[in-house]
Amino acid sequence: NAISPNTINTTWEPPTAYHLGGVITSYTLTYAGRERHSLLKTKFLTVLNGSIYITPALTDLQEDTHYLISVRANTSVGAGPWTYLTVHTPEDVPSSSVRNLTTSTEDQNATSIFVSWEVPILNDLNGILVNYSINYSGIEIDTVPRVI
Repeated sequence: NAISPNTINTTWEPPTAYHLGGVITSYTLTYAGRERHSLLKTKFLTVLNGSIYITPALTDLQEDTHYLISVRANTSVGAGPWTYLTVHTPEDVPSSSVRNLTTSTEDQNATSIFVSWEVPILNDLNGILVNYSINYSGIEIDTVPRVI
């Protein structure tokens, strides 16, 4: 399961005794994002002292991405069949701000301003952009000291 936008925890149990076929010496885990240019990554996990539960974390993942994860057990004779799972990492906040922020007014006494910007870099969105927050505060114009 995805525990953060960049990390998936994996857990599995060894094959049942009926399907075992020998002593498991290691597991092979592969994973890749389902996007066209995603690289396949592989982890080789050695079984120590007959461990039953293996729980490696997959880290440095992309936000809002479907990952295809494959695991198989290995014995001294060879590798067993693959088991497949797809996990989706959640969205995250954008990792960059808007670009080319500009403001303008129609005239010097205007009571409103026009604000424009470009979306953040697409690779930095980290999900679906649903809204923008605009914060502003007034500036006191009359700053001339007065004597009372």
